[in-house]
Amino acid sequence: MFVFVNVLVTIGVCFTYKGVLGNDQALTNDLLTSYTSDIGPHFIRFDGEGIRRDTYVDSFWETVHERIPGAITRIVSCSLFVSEFCSFLSSTSGAAYWNGESLQWFNEFKHINVLMYWMEHIVGLPNDGRQSHRNFDRIYKQNLWQHRNCHNNSSESCSLSGTGSTLKENSAYIWTLSGMISDLGIRSIVEVGCGVFDVMKHVDLSGATYHGWDVSEVAIEHARRQTISSNVTFSVSGIEQQYGFADLLILKDVLQHLPIQEIKVILSQLHKYKYAVITNDVLKNQSNVDIDAMLNIPLSPGGYRSLDVQQSPFNLICNYSPKLHDTKLYKGAEKITCIIAVEPSS
Repeated sequence: MFVFVNVLVTIGVCFTYKGVLGNDQALTNDLLTSYTSDIGPHFIRFDGEGIRRDTYVDSFWETVHERIPGAITRIVSCSLFVSEFCSFLSSTSGAAYWNGESLQWFNEFKHINVLMYWMEHIVGLPNDGRQSHRNFDRIYKQNLWQHRNCHNNSSESCSLSGTGSTLKENSAYIWTLSGMISDLGIRSIVEVGCGVFDVMKHVDLSGATYHGWDVSEVAIEHARRQTISSNVTFSVSGIEQQYGFADLLILKDVLQHLPIQEIKVILSQLHKYKYAVITNDVLKNQSNVDIDAMLNIPLSPGGYRSLDVQQSPFNLICNYSPKLHDTKLYKGAEKITCIIAVEPSS
């Protein structure tokens, strides 16, 4: 069983409770039968008497259907519903998948995103190429990258794109990029993974056109409200989006959240640009693999691991790698900016 505390999930033993729910006909008939009359995968959360309700968990539960199309979620409060099954739960809580005949229980002891991973893979995800769109929309809708102290706070010390996108953390980056645009005569810029435009709105874009792209429509809506400049436009990236030609490509803190195959689609287009500025968290002697560094599960779009574009399978050559950030990162990683003068295609 598990108790939600903040974003952690405490789990006990996994089992399948067959025969629906024992001899409790009221629960069987009134709860599961009525709940599962709807078409779609069903996930039921049983809250025990001692459960600490958490707005983050409630928000997560309400938006499961956005990440798993067609999913139906229910909540049973055992403090209100008396049954043999709820007595068994005692003061804990449990979540299960109902397949029409039995309940299959979640059995991990980790972050709530592990629960999400389990839910996705127990029913299977649609192979429609839009999982990145769903995942990042959920991140921005629920403010998952924003520090809790920043919720409903519009100050420059907060950003929906996370602490790595605040003005304080990017002063050297903004100064360097503004100088680069001026000194190199940059007249056109494409940024992939622009988020809500919190960093680039401080960069001097005078004399250049800027086109920001992001897979999250929610992020793009926020970005559009950040500026009224006629030389700045935003678009939602499509599946395997092909981006336009420009003088400069910017990829800031985005590749580290994407599976390698999606990264390859973006980097295969480097030939369209004269220069590229690529910023990621880099952990020395760490291979580029699709394993979430925090959760130790296969990386889903929007997850996190360090990434070094100079290592396999990308093997890019950085002409210049200035240290523009002093942020303390997970497991001692450093935020590295790789500046590339792209060789013209022959």
